[in-house]
Amino acid sequence: MIYSYLMKYLTLLIAFSVISSTVALAQHTTHKKRDTPQSVTTDNTNDDDNTTKGSYLSIGANYISNNVYLGRKDSIAVPYISPYIGYTLKNGLYAKCLESYQATKTDAHFDLFTFELGYTHLFWNTLSTSASYDKYSFSDSSENIKSSIKSSLMLSFLYMNNYVEPLATFIIDRTNENKTDIVANFGIDHTFFLLHDNMNIIPTLSANFGTQNYYNEAIIKKETKKGKKVVNQRAVNATNQFELLDYELSVQAIYKIQNWVFLLVPTYALPENPSTTTIITKTGGTNVFAEQISNSFFIELDASYRFYHKKKKKG
Repeated sequence: MIYSYLMKYLTLLIAFSVISSTVALAQHTTHKKRDTPQSVTTDNTNDDDNTTKGSYLSIGANYISNNVYLGRKDSIAVPYISPYIGYTLKNGLYAKCLESYQATKTDAHFDLFTFELGYTHLFWNTLSTSASYDKYSFSDSSENIKSSIKSSLMLSFLYMNNYVEPLATFIIDRTNENKTDIVANFGIDHTFFLLHDNMNIIPTLSANFGTQNYYNEAIIKKETKKGKKVVNQRAVNATNQFELLDYELSVQAIYKIQNWVFLLVPTYALPENPSTTTIITKTGGTNVFAEQISNSFFIELDASYRFYHKKKKKG
């Protein structure tokens, strides 16, 4: 089984590498600095804006058509509209607050508040790094598959070049029951520069590996909301095992004009390794939930405006 997963990913990897490398050979040989997904959604950038213009306040809004996490999702689509405000220092340190509104027809409400603190830095003009800590506060009625996660610690690396760019992200999720999930994302992408380099088009292929304690807790929470009192639970398929969770294909489009920054990311997720959760109720009954996985397509949109801190003129 492991061999089949590796061969599947290797086939996608080779196809992506050949296409990206062929196109890249026709581009400029001089390496250009590019934006990253973090540069938009965390209010920082890998170009020279924060160096030449200094610190800035950013106000924006984010939309995601369905909250899919590691290929997992709720039985109904859970779209979010998230206005946010953030501040970025010249040295790459930033803070950000988001208020997420669940835009479902039957149960629309403010569902999540997120506080994010992070730092980004570019080493040797090629290695983009980012570290962040996210604190989540979900509503009691949340349908988000991530609602059992209370905090996340993330560290990401991206090696930028003119050909195929490797990337890696490592995440530590802490659940409401104080369990820890470890997630590792490995992928490759390639950057196309358009419109005088103001637009980056970045097709990306990645795979997520990790544990799923959060998913087990999400199922228990859903059953508890139905009025079933749970006294014990266990994951038959060992959600604490580290395994392949999904493949993801996406295309990031990042466009900057003056102080505006826009992001569009369509993503197609192919989940693997469905889990099975057994719940024992207070009355002694047993309910078995076999996860029904299916491929997902969702879109993320983001728009923000930056208010740069004006430097005082000397003399």
